[in-house]
Amino acid sequence: MRYLLFSYLPVPKAAERRRGLTISGLYHWAQVFSGEIGAPPLDSLSDYDIVHLNFTGGSLGHVHRIAEACRRSLHTKFILNVDYSVDLWSNNIPFPTLFLKEIDQVDLIFHVEPRGAALLETALKRHVPVIPHPVDVSSLASVAFQIERQPILSVISHRYDNDYMEAWLLAETIRQETGVATALFLCNANAQQDFVDRVLPMFSGGCVWSDYDDFIYRIAESSVVYDTASLSTFGRVVGECAAMGVPVVCNDSCFAGRELFPETTFPAHRADLKLQALRDLFTVPGFYRSVSAQATQRVSQLCGYEVSRRRLLTKLGLLAQPTGEDAPVTTVNGSLGLNLGAPESTDGFHKIPSVLSNSDGKGAL
Repeated sequence: MRYLLFSYLPVPKAAERRRGLTISGLYHWAQVFSGEIGAPPLDSLSDYDIVHLNFTGGSLGHVHRIAEACRRSLHTKFILNVDYSVDLWSNNIPFPTLFLKEIDQVDLIFHVEPRGAALLETALKRHVPVIPHPVDVSSLASVAFQIERQPILSVISHRYDNDYMEAWLLAETIRQETGVATALFLCNANAQQDFVDRVLPMFSGGCVWSDYDDFIYRIAESSVVYDTASLSTFGRVVGECAAMGVPVVCNDSCFAGRELFPETTFPAHRADLKLQALRDLFTVPGFYRSVSAQATQRVSQLCGYEVSRRRLLTKLGLLAQPTGEDAPVTTVNGSLGLNLGAPESTDGFHKIPSVLSNSDGKGAL
């Protein structure tokens, strides 16, 4: 099966495999199908079985041209994903009527989280499934095996809002109570230098995100991650943390948080619950183990390579719908219809950081 991720843009450095890692998300589809990334001549698209376009504002004019080229072959399927957060559509989709007309030409449309899929399905009056982008679970798990986990609470701030204030207030409280270090990772390579100079010193450490490999290795040594995202997203970083067994506290607008870390995912306004979850993760070893184990057990079933491949091919009608014991069932959140189940084991790399080394549940620091 020949797969093409159609893109006029050069592949970002973070999507190139170095030290065995590729940035999670869109570019992993090419890994899943051993496919290609690029923009070959349109008259050659009929040579592929799947042509995949990631929708952005800049790709609006390409959809009908690619659709016409793919229709020249009976076997070529044209698929399109929308992974831009619904909360930002007004900024990225200035012509919504044209947007809907254009994307309705493809064989399969999917979104990476339920809110976006539901809105598209309502507008288009056709099925729009939830299909998260893949996460390279095995490679990330290998990283986790190599890294000694440190008593660090790492905060992830995203480029859309540069939010850090609530996270700092909660992290500073935990630092004062337990003595753990705090770190801020600004996932915004274009952050203004005066903002960086003002905010980073508020934490024990951290940096502006610039190198994916370095970012993953630094997250892998963290005991706990706090993700600040408040938009409706899949939560790529949350999926990566789950693969490495690093517990995450986040808002319930994050789909991966709801599915992978249900015990530590809360409504945005419940700072009290988020603080207590952080406190418990740093002081109750059994809770830490349970949260870590549940996430690592679930992540392969949510967005691992094989599950992602089968889910996409099934929605395209290229694989039979599972039946019997393999049939999907409803999750706690009723979102994907997957049987994510309960953690099977707390063994492996569900490492307890040194701050939790005391068996009585009190922090070691």
